[in-house]
Amino acid sequence: MNHAERENIEVSGAEQAVADGPAALTITGLQAWYGESHILHGVDLRVGRGEVVTLLGRNGAGRTTTLRAIMGLTGRRTGSVLIGERETIQLPTHKIAHCGVGYCPEERAIFSSLSCEENLLLPPMVGAAATPCRSTKSTRCSRTWKSAA
Repeated sequence: MNHAERENIEVSGAEQAVADGPAALTITGLQAWYGESHILHGVDLRVGRGEVVTLLGRNGAGRTTTLRAIMGLTGRRTGSVLIGERETIQLPTHKIAHCGVGYCPEERAIFSSLSCEENLLLPPMVGAAATPCRSTKSTRCSRTWKSAA
């Protein structure tokens, strides 16, 4: 979809409010390479605060590469990636993570040596809910299993 086509899309009132508010993520002209292969060609994307966006496309369309490029996990990249109002295109991955953006790949073998329960207990509790893991282990596991059922 080119720029002219995007401008002709109608947006509902609730969606317009999010679109007019401050952006959590603004990508302009993002290009990325793996070695000598030019993979992404001018991706533009805006995500408003509180907005949920899904990238859809066939295999090889660039969904994963777009996410990896946002995080600085591709070889070379150009364009603009604003997280809030901070330009991150030249930042290393660990600095981008400090801006509040993360990437969780969907690769099945990452923690294959762990049991199902151990995998479910990996993410730490944060904020007011944070307590030592040992005292909340069975509670967290049963909560996770109930919500997954």
